[in-house]
Amino acid sequence: TDYKVTVTGKSAHSSRPDLGDNALEKALVIIQDIQTYFTKYDTVENPILGKLTNVISVINSGTQVNQVPDLAYFMGNTRTIPETPNQQIFTDLQALVDQYDNAELEIIYPAEPLPVQPVSAFTKLAQAKIQAVSGQPGALIAGAGANEGSEFIQAKGKFPILIFGPSAFDNSHAVNESNSLKIYEQAVEIYKQIAVEYLA
Repeated sequence: TDYKVTVTGKSAHSSRPDLGDNALEKALVIIQDIQTYFTKYDTVENPILGKLTNVISVINSGTQVNQVPDLAYFMGNTRTIPETPNQQIFTDLQALVDQYDNAELEIIYPAEPLPVQPVSAFTKLAQAKIQAVSGQPGALIAGAGANEGSEFIQAKGKFPILIFGPSAFDNSHAVNESNSLKIYEQAVEIYKQIAVEYLA
């Protein structure tokens, strides 16, 4: 789940901060409160997905160094688990932000964690193709990355969801994010073989 908190204040010259209302300073206080709030979940853990995570990843404020900023916003990313439902987190964050004048919370991407699913015939087919093409075991693991699977679980139909792709997750979004051509080509072949057999 992605969220954004916007704080408004009043601009003034930096030589007279008493005439302004520093939006950035307010935003930093709210950030600290949010970080403190999430510590209550430090001991809550899902046996497969692990713990909830929260990262403040964007802060933006001010246009010049000698001016009290009248606007600030920050953005955060939370990965919930079934034991910490999204709606509870949203409600708590809203109550926290509502304590401050001129602060507004916006939930940008309310993604739900995928539920643990039973191993289906589709899953077994995919595992067999992964093993045959790449020689890898195709083990089922819990992933921490976000994807469109969170949208699929909102559908009325019940169907298996399997997340698979040519990814080296240990360097995702890092400066050296990369993948090998061999792994990419193997994934293409695996997709083809799964589609041909499953849709036959």
